[in-house]
Amino acid sequence: PVALAPAPPAPPPLQIAEAPGLPPATAAARSSEIQELVVTGEKRVSAPAAAPALRSSAGAPPDPAARLRAAAAADRTAELEALLARGAQVDAPDADGETALMQAIQADHPAAAAVLRRHGASLDRKNRAGVSARDMATSIGDAELNRALGLGP
Repeated sequence: PVALAPAPPAPPPLQIAEAPGLPPATAAARSSEIQELVVTGEKRVSAPAAAPALRSSAGAPPDPAARLRAAAAADRTAELEALLARGAQVDAPDADGETALMQAIQADHPAAAAVLRRHGASLDRKNRAGVSARDMATSIGDAELNRALGLGP
């Protein structure tokens, strides 16, 4: 009979110092990955975790109108186009009666304002203070913004 050589002893567990800011569960998972790398010579590759969906403080996805207003205020024109294509209401106001167009005007973003106007955003709808997007643009007096809104040459 052939005698088999005894199996080599398992390596001792690796001690992983916890990184500041990482929860213990993350450090334990990282330790497991490193031990597997040492023992097997290769690391398991798992699919990356999906990015968490944007959530409101109540835990539900924010409404498209709120996202539209935020995109307008930040001059994210591609996001505006995508939200409008998916049915976001162009003139949906916030609690103060502010619309996405008003947000774009107040932030002085002519490109965002132009996108919203092309999709039918009203210049004359008024916020709770009784001020319209047209009034806001007039008070700012930016020629490029006025052109984007169709108010000037």
